[in-house]
This record gives sequence, structure tokens and C-alpha cells, in this order.
Amino acid sequence: MLVFLIKSSLIIAVLFVFYKTLLERESFFTANRIYLLACLALTFILPFISLPKLVQDQGFIAKTLVQVDDRPTISLTQETVSAQQSTATPVNPPQNSSPNTDQYVVHSERGLYYWITLIYFFGVIILSLTLFIQIVSLLIRVFRATEKIKDTGYVIINSPHIKEPCSFFKYIFINPEQYDYDTYEQIIAHESIHVRKWHSIDLLLSEIAIILLWFNPFIWLFRKEVEKNIEYETDNLLVERESVKKKSYQMNLLKIAALQKPLAITTNYNQSLIKKRILKMSTKKSNPHNYWKYAFIAPIVFVMLLSMNTPLEAIPSKYNPVAVPQHEENGNKAVGTKDCRELLRAVKNQNVSLVKQLLETVDPDCMYNKDGEPRTPLVAAARSGDLQIGKLLVAANADIEYHHDSDESPLMAASANGHIEFVMYLMEQGADVNRKVSGDGTALLVASREGHLEIVKYLISKNADVNGQVNGDGTPLICAAKRGHYEIAKLLLENNADPYLASPGDEYPMYHARMAKDKRMIALLKQYESD
Repeated sequence: MLVFLIKSSLIIAVLFVFYKTLLERESFFTANRIYLLACLALTFILPFISLPKLVQDQGFIAKTLVQVDDRPTISLTQETVSAQQSTATPVNPPQNSSPNTDQYVVHSERGLYYWITLIYFFGVIILSLTLFIQIVSLLIRVFRATEKIKDTGYVIINSPHIKEPCSFFKYIFINPEQYDYDTYEQIIAHESIHVRKWHSIDLLLSEIAIILLWFNPFIWLFRKEVEKNIEYETDNLLVERESVKKKSYQMNLLKIAALQKPLAITTNYNQSLIKKRILKMSTKKSNPHNYWKYAFIAPIVFVMLLSMNTPLEAIPSKYNPVAVPQHEENGNKAVGTKDCRELLRAVKNQNVSLVKQLLETVDPDCMYNKDGEPRTPLVAAARSGDLQIGKLLVAANADIEYHHDSDESPLMAASANGHIEFVMYLMEQGADVNRKVSGDGTALLVASREGHLEIVKYLISKNADVNGQVNGDGTPLICAAKRGHYEIAKLLLENNADPYLASPGDEYPMYHARMAKDKRMIALLKQYESD
């Protein structure tokens, strides 16, 4: 959910800035209305649309954000090993367990993410109630009204209790005692355009968007633009009539400006907005050739899709037939979605005792993909570096190479996160040091990218391919040069890494060193290029 909300917030911010920069000043009010409504739709649709992989690092925003979604909060409480064993069925611990790991039991707590979520839904509930109350109050006005005048396409509600004229869908609310005949007729003409154009839909959709993204200041500013544009459109249609004189209409607007705060879901005569409407009526009409500005919406949306969403080929449609071993149900083994979810969450929470208990009935090579990354237990343990849990999973016959299509292998997870003891253990268990995963690379590649020198040394000692490349991910040397990891780049070059080797979808190492203006890296690469 958090990922979706952040993506939607970024989208509405970009579309709002584009509108304010290029479109707001134009007098294409109908086109602007279509744009604003489309923005509301795109804000909540684009986060779910993915394109085929077209460029390197496609979906980098999604990859950055997905790890914060559904992330458990943990705290460490020191307890004795005997107290831990008294609450769970003992499992034979591995002989090489770290003494520090055995001294802690991990308990999940309500952390920052929990309270952020709570505050978010509190805001959603308050704003939803506010919208509900506004709608109910309008319906009550309609129900209690004693004077209703039905006309073609709308109903006029005349009441002395109405403080300012407004409209909501087919109902026009007005106090006839406040205005002379000409002003009254002009107000009705104005509001009838709102009714005919269904402007209440614009305002209602804006209010729903505010409910969902209330924490984002851009959505509140966007709602104001929606309100302004529908008033501009209505004013423009009205003054184009021969029977309505612009100056007379503007004077009447000033007379009926509402000083009090009107309902947000109604078209109304807000005082501050009326000043802008009068100025807008007085400005020169836009040149029709300026419609070219709308063409820039397409590349902006395209770039947002490329940067925000994971490419289609990285979205799992089914399990990887190679990576996912087929287990037969036998004995006390039982694999189920709920059981796997509990095991995966226990691993992520580093709850050793619960993992031991669940492994009695749950297959360690299960997969659950609704809690964010990672989606398999051993990869989760490798990312956190919890060697004790990793050994428990392997002792329960977990496949050393098992992982979800869109996740890295366990060895790559441990290498990327700097857990050298976990890396060494996986290698002892027969992990493939040169396994390649599209979108992640190899173990040596990710260790070089993240700057883990000791892991790079160890993997090279285990015959890792220093020139192994993965399309779109690069090579170990390219990653080291790109990130400025001098010592790693030097080690790779000393072990016969090719300084001229480029990777499809990427440039060769010297290109990245020069782009970063890294003089030490440039000098190092030159030394080996000349050789």
C-alpha cells in the first residue's frame, strides 16, 4: 500500500507541475478539464501499468520503494538460551552457530510503519465522514425544500435558509430574496451550465482523490485547479451568449461573492476565486496553435512508467520451473499459503523459536508473494544475514538455489547485503557462485556494486567469474567503476577483469569513471588498459 501511495503522490505532483507550467494560462478550458480529469485517473492507474523492458534500470523507483512496503519492525531483547528453548520445541542447532546469535530472541513490535499507517487511515476516515456529511446535508436541503421549480435538465431549490447560491448535480440552490430579478436569472443561467456540463463529477472525484492522498499537498492544490477551471469554462460559455454582457456579468459576480466557506463538493461563488475569474474573462483568448503543448503529456507519462514500474518480464506470472522444486506431500510436510506466510514473516522478524516450530510442518521451499520482497524464506534469511535461521532452513532440506523469479538467489542476497559468514556457509552447501539472475546479476557483481571488499575477495577465491556479465546489469568491474569502489576495481583488475568489456545495455568501465570524474579510477583503468 505504501508503495502505491508514494507512486500516486509522485504522479500527481508531476502532472500538477506540468499543468501549472504550460496549460493553466491557456483559455482552452474544455481541454484543460479533460486533462485534469485524466490526471485524477492516471494518478491511480499508472502505478499498476508496466511496460516491457526497454532501458537499463527500468522501474528503479519501484525497486527502491518495494522494500519499505510491509517491512516488519523488530527489536532485540536479550534472553538466555535456556529461556528460549523452554518456549519452543528444540531443533538440533548447527555446530557452527555464532555465539552472539544464540543470545537474542527477536520480538516484533508496533513500529514507525504501523503508526504511519494508523495516522493515514485516521485521515482517510475523517475526510470520508466529512464528504458523507456534506452529501447528506445537501440531500436534506432537497428533501426539506418547500419550493422546487423543475426546469429542463435541472431543479431549482428556492429557500431563505440558503446563504450562497450553488449547485450539486441537477439541483441549484439559491435564496431568491437576496437578489434582484436580473441577478437571479444570471445566477440560474450560470448554475445551469454547471448542471449541463456535469461539473459536480469533477469536484466529487477531486474530493475522493483528496481522501486517498490527503497527506500530499499537491492534491489539495490540484483540487483548487479543478474548481477554478470549471468556473472559467462556465464563465466563458455564458459571456459568449449575446444576451449576457461581460461587464454586467462581472459586476454581478462581485455582488454575490460568498464570504463564508462553501461546501467543497458544490459549485459556488467563492470570493477569492471570483477575482481570478474576472481577470480570466479579461485576458486575451489563446492562439489555437498552442494546443501543441498537450502533446508533451505522452512522453511525460511514458517516462513515469519507465521509472516507476517494474518491467513486464520481471513480474512473475508463474513460478520458475527451474528455481522452484516440485515437492510431494508426504509424512508431516504440508505447504499452504497461510503456513508459508507465517514462516516467511517469522524469518523476516528473525524469530528463531517460531521458525523452529513452523519448520516441523511447513516446507522451507515455499513461496508467498503478498508481503513484498523477498518471497522465499532462505532469501529472506540471507538478506538479513541471520545465519542461525539460514542453517535451520538448510537443515530442513531447503534448496540452496531456490528463489522467486523477481528476487535474487540466496547467495546473491547475502553478497549484496555484506553478510560474509552467510556467503561462506552457502558456498559450503554447494551454492553456484556464477549463477546469473536477470535484473540482479551475479553474486560477485552485486558484492562489487555494493562495495563489500571481503566478500569480493572470497568469491574470487572460489572461482567466481570476474568477467561474468548479465544483460542490463553489467559486469563486476562496471559496477565497481560506476559506484567508485576503487579497491574492489583494483582487486578485479588484478584478477584479470577485462577493462574493455562492456555489457549490453551498459557502457564499459572507463565511461562510468569519466562520467563521475573519478580521477583515481580513471588512472587505475588506464594502467590496465595500456597493459
